[in-house]
Amino acid sequence: MRLGPAILALAAATRFHIAEVARETLEDLAKECEETVDLSIADQDKVVFIDQVAGKQRLTAVSAIGVSFPLHASANGKALLAAMSDEELRKLRTSLKLKPLTANTLTSWDALEKQIEQVRKTGLAFDLEENSQGICAVATALRDASGEVAAISIPTPAFRFEEQREALARALLKHAQRLQQRLGR
Repeated sequence: MRLGPAILALAAATRFHIAEVARETLEDLAKECEETVDLSIADQDKVVFIDQVAGKQRLTAVSAIGVSFPLHASANGKALLAAMSDEELRKLRTSLKLKPLTANTLTSWDALEKQIEQVRKTGLAFDLEENSQGICAVATALRDASGEVAAISIPTPAFRFEEQREALARALLKHAQRLQQRLGR
């Protein structure tokens, strides 16, 4: 799947060119992991999927291009939150409602802020069935030379995630670091 027409305006409005630059990285990562790989950006209090490469597994986790998730309840959303300045987070705190989507969704700012700090230290954000029951994910954020931020995530059915968690995280960081070098930041 590729960036759809409805989301092109959003990507253009944010002057975001990473979708084209990142495509090869998404493909390489999906091939290595055999899992779906997503590219997303923040849009106010949501994360919006702008590109995706489907995995090769028979059972995969797939979201449609243009679909949005709450920032607090997704790995890619938490990666994007961690890339924000403290001032941006303070402003967002008044509008981002931490509504539960599953029993695992973070619903307190204290818990979310602890995870954001962990993401800032490790470069990795996790969704452990917080957005959808049965789906886990790992994500990391990237910044292009103009300062625009995107997240790459690998959503995986929960039953496979725990055994693959470390390998997925290593592969994600390896590919994201290469892409970050190409982005020139």
